[in-house]
Amino acid sequence: MSRDYFLGIDIGTGSSKGVITDINGNIMAQHSIAHGMESPRPGWFEQDADDIWWGDFVFLAKKLTSELGEPAETIRSVAVSTIAPCVLPVDDRGAPLRKGILYGIDTRASAEIAELEELIGREEIYRLTAQELSSQACCPKILWLKKNEPEVWKKTKKIVTAAGYIVYKLTGRYTLDVYDGIGYAPLFDIRNKCWDSSYI
Repeated sequence: MSRDYFLGIDIGTGSSKGVITDINGNIMAQHSIAHGMESPRPGWFEQDADDIWWGDFVFLAKKLTSELGEPAETIRSVAVSTIAPCVLPVDDRGAPLRKGILYGIDTRASAEIAELEELIGREEIYRLTAQELSSQACCPKILWLKKNEPEVWKKTKKIVTAAGYIVYKLTGRYTLDVYDGIGYAPLFDIRNKCWDSSYI
């Protein structure tokens, strides 16, 4: 008799983990793998999107399905969660143009936070996003990228998150959920759930 299974993989800061469950939530297989991150300068934290984000996903998916020992078609759905929000510029083929810039632990864009607060105003930023700008926000890091890596910026077709990159590799579609969108303050209007690119 055919059974239904579900694969979930989480890409974290220092490790990735995955699990396969059945329809009742019983764990059929699970595994984790450690990985690192790079800090090319104090306060900068990056990860390689292909080696770590996608590489860990592929490794865990293969290992878990092998341990399950059932036909691939019995995996009915795949869920992905990742560190967030991150900034990964990709070209028109979806290929990474540099290492992914990590979430709030990466503090490289402090000058850009101040610049955006001066340009837009703290109250307006809060009205749009229900939060203050911090190192967690992606928009200052995108502005940093535009100012400091112009050759990368010229080739950038999209900015994706870690989860967005994995989903793109799996489906060929660019996606972003509302939770990750909120991390793109002040480009994302949380109340109207739409983009505003006038500040980049």
